[in-house]
Amino acid sequence: MGGYGSGAYGLLGSKVRKRTVEETFCLEIKGFKGNLNGRTLRMSWNNGEKSIGIKTNVDHIVLFYYADEEPIKENVGIESTKVGFGERLWFCCPECDKKTARLYLVGKYFRCRDCHQLTYSSCQESGDPLDYLYLKIRRLQRKLGLDGKGVDPYALPYFKPKNMHYKTFIKLRNQLESIQDERERAFLSHHLNNWC
Repeated sequence: MGGYGSGAYGLLGSKVRKRTVEETFCLEIKGFKGNLNGRTLRMSWNNGEKSIGIKTNVDHIVLFYYADEEPIKENVGIESTKVGFGERLWFCCPECDKKTARLYLVGKYFRCRDCHQLTYSSCQESGDPLDYLYLKIRRLQRKLGLDGKGVDPYALPYFKPKNMHYKTFIKLRNQLESIQDERERAFLSHHLNNWC
């Protein structure tokens, strides 16, 4: 019934699973608003294992980082467009020169989503409610600071992430707990129906 390219992803599926933006480190332009004045910034990922130095200028940034123990220095252009009474900033992808709000690190270089051929995890959902609930759980866990490989889908955070309001933390934690309960009920219902 499906057309060309339809079907399942993963181990038992016929399609090769693409890398998703959710599992890729990215730079967002909104983090640079107000900082494009010759400052040097530092960002880290993988729980602080890797870091990147960023030298900001009005019309571009310079990225300094290591990829596979090789030092990388890369210039990324910045453009602005008028919106309402202000301006919106954009990165210019170093490979295709397309305006983008995010650049993703795959392999050695930061590029736009199209250049790295990234997709969204929601595009690879199989329609299975258990998979859908699992993705919702993982998104909430990431927001709450439970990041990294091998995180238990039923893990709950005990401490709020830095710079998050306590009310927001409690609200998101309650949402996470509710979705975890919903997934557990769906899991039990699915297996009881298949068992009987």
